[in-house]
Amino acid sequence: MDRILIDRYSEEFVNKYGVDPRTNPKALIRMQDAVEKARKVLSGIAETSLNIECLVEDNDLAVNITRDDFEAMIMPLLERFNVVCQKVLKDSSN
Repeated sequence: MDRILIDRYSEEFVNKYGVDPRTNPKALIRMQDAVEKARKVLSGIAETSLNIECLVEDNDLAVNITRDDFEAMIMPLLERFNVVCQKVLKDSSN
């Protein structure tokens, strides 16, 4: 789930600044930490912000994330997970 958020906001960062934070190890770690915190906050409230100052080349990342947007982003992952769970349940009943 964190990777989905990292990829989404990295693409926005690339579009805005022309540099990919995923190619910079320090920036990627900072994104991983911030995304993990944001995901945890969204479990309790409906909206949070993701702010990382000077992520790459003095460019900041600042976005708002709603729980609805997050759920929409991860829906394909949840659907794949559901298929696997259903198969396991079916196989375990045999």
